[in-house]
Amino acid sequence: MYHPVEPGKDAQEIGLMQKSDFEFVELLNIAPEAVELKGMYCREGIYFLVSASQVVGSGERVVLARNTDGMAHRYPGCAVAATYLGNLGNGRERIVFRTADGKEITSVTYDDDEPWPQRADGEGYSLIRATLSADADPSDPESWKPSDREGGSPGEP
Repeated sequence: MYHPVEPGKDAQEIGLMQKSDFEFVELLNIAPEAVELKGMYCREGIYFLVSASQVVGSGERVVLARNTDGMAHRYPGCAVAATYLGNLGNGRERIVFRTADGKEITSVTYDDDEPWPQRADGEGYSLIRATLSADADPSDPESWKPSDREGGSPGEP
């Protein structure tokens, strides 16, 4: 998840005026088998539906973005699997990902207050999982850390 910095002059010149134009969520398949995303949706926090068939192999990542133009500008070559409506909350928020039949895949309740990583709160770093264990609680701040690179690295390991 990414709480972006303000757009630079180069972004503003092409109409990317809001920080939210650069928001993204990256999903990593930590299951030992491939997962079909068709029908996956979210109606809490952000809003999207994966309408086309898309298989994500074990260990592969997909990126959801609020604005594909913003992603193409800031992250050239990053493939966007789906776009979403709404904005990632820059404070406390819950996001729930569900299968087509409504079963919860995973959810996270995150915050921008300590003990959550502070560099991921609008300082240009994305919030990434510190551990990829299926047993880790995604709503536990200890399960998260700021990205190594400013701006994050959506779609990359």
